[in-house]
Amino acid sequence: KRVTGVQTCALRSWLDRTSGIGKKDAVLDTGSGLSYRTELSPRQLVAVVRVATGAAAPSSPEEAARAAAFRRSLSVAGVDGTLRGRFRSSLRGRVIAKTGTLTGVIALSGLLDGPDGRTLAFALVTNGHSQGRKLAVRAAHEQVLTELDRYLVATAPPAAPAAPALDEPTTAIAGVAAPTPELDTADDGLADDDAPATP
Repeated sequence: KRVTGVQTCALRSWLDRTSGIGKKDAVLDTGSGLSYRTELSPRQLVAVVRVATGAAAPSSPEEAARAAAFRRSLSVAGVDGTLRGRFRSSLRGRVIAKTGTLTGVIALSGLLDGPDGRTLAFALVTNGHSQGRKLAVRAAHEQVLTELDRYLVATAPPAAPAAPALDEPTTAIAGVAAPTPELDTADDGLADDDAPATP
């Protein structure tokens, strides 16, 4: 009980300090998350993912080092960990995430690396399904991430125009030439702009 209380207090302090999730905003029963009484919304989980992975710009080198270590601990879709057998699609290797499973609960939270270099933090939580629907729920989560990937593609900023090659001819803009000594001293009966006018 005492260890659990210390863990929970430490977690609450971190959430409040880094993600703005105060004591009244979430229910934390244990520090592990393996409890039906712990309650965090998907929106709150996304905030946690952004901070923990460094997607929300770490505030110090120490925070950046911790974020890098946390990212390395996450499973890579279709490659290792609890996601080794999942995401056998174009998302393979582009999703890093933490799975969560209890009876009647399946969750997946992490990062999706878009094809244009943008990264999207996500959190998916499904409650109340029967045990026989676990595979269907996981497949649905993969479909949601596929749609999010399509969203990143559809909203990608336009590519910057390529710079012209150095040997490519350029177009000069016609302008007025600067005065030369020859023009300044020409006996044309006209006064120079810089010279005082003479009667």
